[in-house]
Amino acid sequence: MPLDPSAHAGARSRRRERRYAMRLPAAIRDGNVFLPAVLCDLSQGGALAQSRTPPPQGRAVTFRAGDLECAARVVWVRGQRFGLIFQTPISATALLVAMSRTRAVLDGPSAMLAEREVRR
Repeated sequence: MPLDPSAHAGARSRRRERRYAMRLPAAIRDGNVFLPAVLCDLSQGGALAQSRTPPPQGRAVTFRAGDLECAARVVWVRGQRFGLIFQTPISATALLVAMSRTRAVLDGPSAMLAEREVRR
């Protein structure tokens, strides 16, 4: 799943996109390994996530949260948190759907399970 090397150079312009804070259960596929994660914020061009075992910087991964799935590259890692840049920006509709699910998940048991998994 190769990504365009210029995608990293475009990260600064993408950071100007509005970011939406959330706490949604997510998964990162790194090769054949699925890593449980928590989605901390989301924009059309990328995401901030947290995982007990984050993938290394520069790694091409598949990001999944609910019905949203997209190819991404890990652009930075700090402790358990890491930044993703999407290969193709997500649509405004996909962003709105993810945002609308935030409240339901925040109040549900799956968010607590995802949070507990990250903290272990």
